[in-house]
Formats: sequence, C-alpha cells, structure tokens
Amino acid sequence: MKVKRKLQAGFTLIELMIAIAIVGILAAVGLPAYQDYIAKTQVGRVITETGGLKAKIDGCFADGKTTLNATVGATTCSLADLQASKLLTGAAQGDATALAATGAVTGYPQIVLPGTFTGAVTIEATFGNSAAETLKSAVVKVRWSRTANTAGGVWSCNVVSATTALQRFGTASCPGAAS
Repeated sequence: MKVKRKLQAGFTLIELMIAIAIVGILAAVGLPAYQDYIAKTQVGRVITETGGLKAKIDGCFADGKTTLNATVGATTCSLADLQASKLLTGAAQGDATALAATGAVTGYPQIVLPGTFTGAVTIEATFGNSAAETLKSAVVKVRWSRTANTAGGVWSCNVVSATTALQRFGTASCPGAAS
C-alpha cells in the first residue's frame, strides 16, 4: 500500500509581504483623499447652516430692526434662537443668558454689523471644535457678506483661508478666496 503525501497549501512569506505592501500603498493614497472629502463635506454643511441666517437677518432689516445681538425689542433683532454647530468655534451672540442656560456658549457664527447700520452685514463662521484638523489648523472660515443696501442687499459667499492650498474647499456657490 502506497502512502499518499498531502501537499501543503498556503501562501509563502513573499506573497504575504507583497499583499501587505499593496494594501499600504492603497492606504497611503486613499487616506488623504478621504480626509479631503470629509473637509469638503464639512465646508458644504457650514455653508448651508450659515446661509440660513441670511433670511433671518433680511427679515429683521425688513421689519426695521437695525440692531443685532440683543434681546428682542422695537429696533433689535434677537439671535437667541441660533443653533450651535459642533464644527464651529465662536462665542454665543444674542441673549447670552438663555444660551448659557442650555450650556451651548460656543460653536456659533459671528454676525458683524458696522457701527452705523447701512445694510452691510457679515456672517463669519470659523471652523473649530469637531471640524477636520485641516480646517481647524489653517483657520478656514465661511464668510457671507451683504452689500450696503437696506432695501435689498446682495449676499455673496467665500471660503477664506490664509493658506492658498485650502481655498480649494470652496464650492461653485461659495468659492475659495484669500482672507
């Protein structure tokens, strides 16, 4: 009777090393692309969130309310109902007492009026907190600006950064620009 020998089946060490090298190369190429995708998605989200403030501000101005960041009054527009974003850094504006009671005192876009109201206003959202590290470390901002026309100012949007390479995170409706 003949004894049959079984051949061992498996991978050689060199085959395993080649497979690991290929996976490493794919990860080295894919990880930066994935991080850019995350950053672009976060920029799009903040553009949408801050863009919603335009209607609120235009409504306040249409009602003759020319002062922001105060409790509601005859000529003041309250910002106490603003929602914080985990992607932003910025102090709460509006009714600070009500916001502090909820524990949300950071993560807000900043709304800036010039000293004398002429219709011009700027909404500036600075990335921080849970935003992608690329956006936080380069201080990338989404900036909405309204022209000085109380009857119907025109809004424009830019993604601003001092780092030229990060201006690529702008979109068609909110392009990148120097800060």
